[in-house]
Amino acid sequence: MNKSATRILFYGLPMIIWMILIYNASTTAGSSTHSFRLVRFLVSFIREREIDLSYETLDSVNLILRKAAHVSEYAILSLLAARFIQFGTSQLKRKSIPIALGICLLYASLDEFHQSFVPGRTAALRDVLIDSSGAFFALIFMGGWFAIKRLESDKFSD
Repeated sequence: MNKSATRILFYGLPMIIWMILIYNASTTAGSSTHSFRLVRFLVSFIREREIDLSYETLDSVNLILRKAAHVSEYAILSLLAARFIQFGTSQLKRKSIPIALGICLLYASLDEFHQSFVPGRTAALRDVLIDSSGAFFALIFMGGWFAIKRLESDKFSD
C-alpha cells in the first residue's frame, strides 16, 4: 500500500468506524426501551438507599441520557471528520470546521432517515438539531484550541 493510501486509512478509518457505531445505535438495539433498562439498573442502586423514583422521573432521566448520547456521539464524529480533513496538518485549515459540520449534519439527517425504517424507532428533526449542536460545540472548542496553540506558537517563537 502506498503512503497516500496509508494516510487516508489512518485519518479516515476512525471516522468511518465511528459512523458505523452510530448507525448500529440507530437500530432497535439503541431504542429507548433498551436504554431504559440501563436506567432502571442504575436506579436500583439508588433504591437500595430507600429513595423511590417515579416512572416519570426515570423516563426523564432516560430522555436526558439519550439526548446527551446524541450530543456526545456527534461531537466525537465532528472531531474525527475535522481530523480527516486536516490530514495531519498542524495549522487549522479554514475549510475543516464547515466541512466537518456539514458531514455531521448530513450524517445526522441520514441517520434519522434510517431510523424512520427501523421498527420501534422514529425520525425527528429535533434529534438532527441536537446532533448538530454537539458537532458545532466540539468544532468551536477545536477552533479555539487551534487559536490558542497558534498564539502560543507566535509568542514563544520570538
